[in-house]
Amino acid sequence: MEQNISIIMPIYNQASFVRGALASLERQTFKHWELLIIDDGSTDGVNGKITDYLNKDSRIRYVRNEHNEGLGYSLNLGMQLASYPIVSYLPADDIYYDSHLETMLKTMVENDAQVVVSGMLYNEDNVGGEGKSTYTMGTISEKWLQLVQVMHRRTDLRWLERKELATDDLGRMFWNQLLQTFPKVAYTNKITCEWTSHLFQRHRVMSDREFGGIYMYKTYYHVKEAIHYQSSFGNYIDEITHYQAFRNLPHREDGLKILLVGELSYNPERIVSLEKRGHKLYGLWIDNPFNFNSNGNFPFGHVEDIPLQGWEEKIKEIKPDIICGMTNFKGLELSWRVFKKVKDIPFVWHFKEGPFYCRSYGAWEKLIELYEHADGAIYINETARDWYHLYMEKPNANTLVLDADLPPEEWFKGERSPLLSAKDGEMHTVIAGRLLGISVNDIEQMAEIHIHLHVYGDIFQDQSRMLIDEAMAVAPDYIHLHPNCPSEKWVSELSQYDAGWLHYYKSNNHGDLLRANWIDFNSPARLSTYAAAGLPMIMHDNSGNVVHHQQYLEKMNMALPISSIKQLKEYFDNKPLMEKKREDVWRNRMEFCFDKHVEELEEFFHRVINSKKACIK
Repeated sequence: MEQNISIIMPIYNQASFVRGALASLERQTFKHWELLIIDDGSTDGVNGKITDYLNKDSRIRYVRNEHNEGLGYSLNLGMQLASYPIVSYLPADDIYYDSHLETMLKTMVENDAQVVVSGMLYNEDNVGGEGKSTYTMGTISEKWLQLVQVMHRRTDLRWLERKELATDDLGRMFWNQLLQTFPKVAYTNKITCEWTSHLFQRHRVMSDREFGGIYMYKTYYHVKEAIHYQSSFGNYIDEITHYQAFRNLPHREDGLKILLVGELSYNPERIVSLEKRGHKLYGLWIDNPFNFNSNGNFPFGHVEDIPLQGWEEKIKEIKPDIICGMTNFKGLELSWRVFKKVKDIPFVWHFKEGPFYCRSYGAWEKLIELYEHADGAIYINETARDWYHLYMEKPNANTLVLDADLPPEEWFKGERSPLLSAKDGEMHTVIAGRLLGISVNDIEQMAEIHIHLHVYGDIFQDQSRMLIDEAMAVAPDYIHLHPNCPSEKWVSELSQYDAGWLHYYKSNNHGDLLRANWIDFNSPARLSTYAAAGLPMIMHDNSGNVVHHQQYLEKMNMALPISSIKQLKEYFDNKPLMEKKREDVWRNRMEFCFDKHVEELEEFFHRVINSKKACIK
């Protein structure tokens, strides 16, 4: 067993972990190794944390990327610099047990293996006195082999890099091709390493199933360029193609200086419409977004981002004409802090989701304070406005009604496609969002009367996997799964369906606004998606209750309210009625487009600015 091992340690902002990893390596019973520490642009002073190791052990080499380049780039650099014929990995937040390298190498030699996999401890819930450590002798369910548990012979194969695709799937990044090239795999069947569990593990930062997603990924790793992105349980995102129409646009800056605070939610590219009208945009963004909280480093437009550190001084420097705090609960705390600190600049509050979350998690007082005392308040619809006013002693004098995440006009372009129902004579409906309220029994009833359900979006399918699997079993020919439909294809792709499903639920507020729930007065994001494609919208008939989207859509003849699944068939069989509804949706669809309302928003900003000036005088 006279072979040497090159160990690659990728590290990014894990200074508080790295000494544990190094200590575990120094204790190895096998001593013939080299360690290549690839620092991927850390900003937490990791170099200073390991100086003593670098000085005392010549087997350890430290290389630093000037900027964060991504895991694949760093691992490829490590492979390029490796001196020995066998490669192992030790991420800076993981640890080896004393005999790990010896056991791995012994297994490789005895089995003439090309790849060796160790058993591994992982702590998914090790937070109590007893803890819940779990182990695997191979791959964790619904995941992939982890770096810390793999040793392989050196190869010219390369890890997938961010410039090709950003993903948390290590199989897709490297293991799949490695195992195809090196099919001789051996398992130690011994637990000799630990995959440490913590909030900022890379797969958690990236996972749409957990707290991460593309916005958290780009924030945490300071990624400024447009990328291709797909997490294990998320939609494929091509920022390069998707935002092409919003890149390198001519713009002028002879209008207002507008500071946006918080996050922009869905359809962030809508703000380019403000730039087209001459306004200069700045952004002060949250640093902990969910996958729907778009928050800066935008691959479009000309927004100038302000760092969180030192934001007060930066605001004094740029002197914005107006500040707009927005859009969902994640942005509330930062918006409130800016509102409390900056008193001499007009502040507008524009909020969407969700007041009940704020009530449950201690942010209700700040939410009401913002709506009541900001210089201007924007509500997503009239029903939401009236509901908030029930809780206010003196509602804001400067108000506007405008949904907070409307898409831009670019996504409304294109020609409608022929209806699928015109080809097979059966009704085809679509869901572009969560399967909220639809049951297996509903889908089975739809199949019995020849109504199809098309479900778009990897994330939403993952969230409803059990329901979908059960529905597939009872109605295999009537439920169809599709990948996410990007905005640029809304018109061409979704217009082939007869109708789209909104949230399907029974309201219980009995016409009393004070008893209304969020789902009753929300304006679901899919309203705009369906409107762009000209789709009438299906909902439970909640007549007699306060339900904003039903009442709003019925005014424009865009609604298909139903009391039973069978009623859908009655709509479908009434061809003149359906044709009239489709044409009315198409005629009114720009009401759901941001550009239709941007002039009104602009006028509102000026009104708030003038009102603030009058108050100061």
